[in-house]
Amino acid sequence: MIGARTPSGDRIPDDGGPIGLALSGGGVKAAVFHIGVLARLAELDLLRRIDVISGTSGGALIAALYHLRLKRALDADGDVDSDRLIRIVAAVERDFLTAVQTDLGAKLFENPLINLKRMAARHSSASRFADLLHRHLFLPLWSGDRKRPIEMRDLAIHPRGDLAFNPTIDNPMRYCKAPSLIVNAANLDTGRAWRFDVERMGEPAADPTTRRSNKAPLFTENPYRHLPDAHAGLTLGHAVAASMAAPGLLEPLRLRRLYPDPAQPSRRLDVRLVDGRLADALGTDALLERGCGRLIVSDASGFERSPGARTDRAKTLQLEALEAKRPGGVVLIHMLSEIEAPEIKPSGAVGHGHVAKDRFDRDATSYGVERRLQKLIAGMRANLDAPSELEAMSLMADGYLIAKRAFQLQRLRAQSWTDAPSTTAWTWRFAAIIEALRQPPGRLVRHLATAGQASIKAERLTIGEAFGLGLLALVAALTLVALTAFWLAIRPQTGADRLWVATTIGLLMMASWLAGRRFGRDERLGSAAGWMHAAVTWIDKAWTLLTALPLALGARFRHRLSRASLKAGRLKTIGIKLIVTKKQADETVSQQAPAEKAERKAA
Repeated sequence: MIGARTPSGDRIPDDGGPIGLALSGGGVKAAVFHIGVLARLAELDLLRRIDVISGTSGGALIAALYHLRLKRALDADGDVDSDRLIRIVAAVERDFLTAVQTDLGAKLFENPLINLKRMAARHSSASRFADLLHRHLFLPLWSGDRKRPIEMRDLAIHPRGDLAFNPTIDNPMRYCKAPSLIVNAANLDTGRAWRFDVERMGEPAADPTTRRSNKAPLFTENPYRHLPDAHAGLTLGHAVAASMAAPGLLEPLRLRRLYPDPAQPSRRLDVRLVDGRLADALGTDALLERGCGRLIVSDASGFERSPGARTDRAKTLQLEALEAKRPGGVVLIHMLSEIEAPEIKPSGAVGHGHVAKDRFDRDATSYGVERRLQKLIAGMRANLDAPSELEAMSLMADGYLIAKRAFQLQRLRAQSWTDAPSTTAWTWRFAAIIEALRQPPGRLVRHLATAGQASIKAERLTIGEAFGLGLLALVAALTLVALTAFWLAIRPQTGADRLWVATTIGLLMMASWLAGRRFGRDERLGSAAGWMHAAVTWIDKAWTLLTALPLALGARFRHRLSRASLKAGRLKTIGIKLIVTKKQADETVSQQAPAEKAERKAA
C-alpha cells in the first residue's frame, strides 16, 4: 500500500469543516455509478473523513449498504483504517451486484398472492419493494436481531459499544468518522423534501420566504420516539423504497393517519412519499442543513426522461447556489461533465430535420472514456432492471474515472482536501473494463446502446431487436382480440340483460356513495368528492384483482428474459475476463463474520 495510514492514539481534529457526501438519484444505474465514486474516495483517504452521507433514490440504496457495513466495523472495532474502508467498498460492490442481478424489479410482481395484497390500503408496490430490499440486501449485512425488520432508529453507530456517542460532538476528534445517514424522499401532497435519519423523519423546517411561496401545511420533523407505534418503527427498507418511488416505477409509500387535518383536526391525514429528486434533486440541501462546509456531489442522473427532465433546471439552480455559498468547497462528480447537448433542427418544407453531429464523438474525454460511449452510459435507463456485467462494470469504472479527474482538477486549483494524490494501489473488479472504455469494441457499444432503450431491453439483448418488436406487436394484437371478444361476450342483447347490467351498476354506485359518506375527508362532500374518491378506490381494487395473475405471469417471463440478457452481457463477450486477485478475495472474505459466511453458504 502506498502512503498508508493507520489510526493513531492521538485524535487530531480536522479543522477544514464537516464534509458531506451527496449521492444523487437515478435508480439502479445511479447506485452502480456511485460505487465507483466511493472506490475513488476510499483510495484518496477521503471516505473516512465524511461526516454526513445524503442519498436520494439509487444513491440512498448505496448509502444504506455502505452505512450498514461501516456500522458493523465501527461497532465492533471502534475505528478502521483506509485499507479496511477499501475492502468495505469492494464488499459493497460485490453484495449489491449479486443482489440486483436477481432482478428485484421482476420479483415485485412474480407472486400472485402478494399482488392481491395490494388491494389493502397499507400494501403497495413500494412496500413490496421495501421487503425485497430488506431480505436481499440489508438483512445479510445486519449484525443485530435478524428476527425483526431493521428500523431507522437502529442505525445509529456506537463505536465499540459507546452508547453515548454523538457524531456532531465526537466526530471531529475521530480518525475514521462515523457518518450520519440521511435518506431523502418527497411529500407528494406538499411538494417538499422529506428526510429520514436515525433519529427523526419529516419535512425540514422552512425559512419564511419558502413558507410564503408554498402555502401547503408543513409536516414537521419529529423524533421516532414521539410518533405512534405504527410509525416509530419505520424500517430502513421502507425509507429507501420511498426515496426510490419514482412516478411510473413504484407506487407512493403511504404513511397512514400520521398528521391531523388542519381543516378538521379530529381526522388524520396520510402522507404519500415519492422519489426524493422531485424536491431535492441532488440531496445537497440536507447537507447544508447539517452545517457541512465542504461537499462532494456525485450526480449520476445522466440523460433521463421523467422525472429527471423536470429536475435538470432545479439541479442547475442548486449547483449555482452551492458555488455561491461554498466557493471552492464543492467537488462535482457529474456523469455529463464533458458532454454537451446536441443541436436539433426541425423538419419542414425545406428538409426533414437535422441533428448536429459531434465531431469529437470518437475522441476520449479527459478522464479516458470515449465521448460516444459516455453518452450511451449516461443514457442507460434509470429503473430497477438487473444490470449485466458490461453495464455494471462500465458504470462503476465511469464513476471511478470521473471522480479521479474531478479531484485532479481540484488539486490543480490548489483546493485539495487530501495530502496525497492517492493513498493506495488497489485492483478493483471493474478495472478490467477501463481500457475498453477508451477504445470500445463494437459489441460493447451495441450492448450499451440497447441498455438505453425505453422498452423491451431484455428481448432485444436476447432474441434480437427485430424479433423483439415483432413479439411485442403480436402480444398487443392478441390482447386487443381478447378484449374485443370479452366485450362481445358480456354485451347486453335483451331487455333482461340490460336490466341486470343497470341494476349492477346502480348497486355499485350506491355502495360507492355510501363509502364516500363514511370514509370521505369531509362528509359534506360525500355526494361529490367523497363519492368520486371511493369510486376510484373500487376501480383500483378491481383492477388489482383482475391483474394479479397476469402480472405474476409477465414477471416470471420477464425474469427468464433477464437471466438470458445477463448471460449475453458478460465481460467475456468482448474478450475481457473478470479477474479477482487472491489478495482481494481473501481480504473481502476475512472481514465477514462467521455467522454471515455460514448464512450465505446455506442460502
